[in-house]
Amino acid sequence: MFFDASHDKMIDATEIEGSLRYKLRAQHLLLLPQRAVYWQEQQLLMLADLHLGKAGHFRKAGIPIPSQVHHHDLLQLQELIRQLAPTQVIILGDLFHSAYNTEWADFMQLLENNDSLPFTLVKGNHDILPQAAYGAKNLAIAEDTLYMPPFCFSHKPCFDIPDVQNKNAFLDVRPLPGYNLAGHLHPGASLRDKIGHVHKVPGFYFCAAGGVLPAFGAFTGYKSLKKTSKNHVFGIFPTSQSQHKVLPVS
Repeated sequence: MFFDASHDKMIDATEIEGSLRYKLRAQHLLLLPQRAVYWQEQQLLMLADLHLGKAGHFRKAGIPIPSQVHHHDLLQLQELIRQLAPTQVIILGDLFHSAYNTEWADFMQLLENNDSLPFTLVKGNHDILPQAAYGAKNLAIAEDTLYMPPFCFSHKPCFDIPDVQNKNAFLDVRPLPGYNLAGHLHPGASLRDKIGHVHKVPGFYFCAAGGVLPAFGAFTGYKSLKKTSKNHVFGIFPTSQSQHKVLPVS
């Protein structure tokens, strides 16, 4: 679906099943059910918060989380690259969760398999690997923000979000030279079914100053953000056991 925020008009779009096209600052963003965004004018794939290595971090603490959770994320990223053929990939922070483990080697292999495709990591609070670890020839590092008009990318949102408590931990409010697209919050949406059960799903959040992408990594939680008259919230809702669809939250 196509959602034009200025006119509330929806038009069919079938680039990827379950996706929704969102018009923002005269640009067209494809909101993907795989928890990522494709910027059509720039042919750019963006995602946030893979948290690769988080399962290994838990295993070191004695909690048996299988590494397959991250293998699935990397396979999904590779499939999106195959389907969309982007000219570049931007990761909005928290690519890797903590200290080096084998999941980082798996990501390096993905970079090598796509060695003609430039990747940029806008560093997040969990990206604490030593500088030498980021040495792949097609991986660039942005330490704080990355400006690509009309957007400015960061890890933490640099604009106020009324729902967010403990704002010093979750936001980094400051002026930026463009519309801010960020991650970090792992936004989600809540849906109440016909019998009153509340279901939480990952989602996308957009307001006048900026937007927040869902966490791409499957091994993450959600922070529900409320729909108001001043924002747009889109949830990634299951339509079957294996299919999902991006839909506006009313």
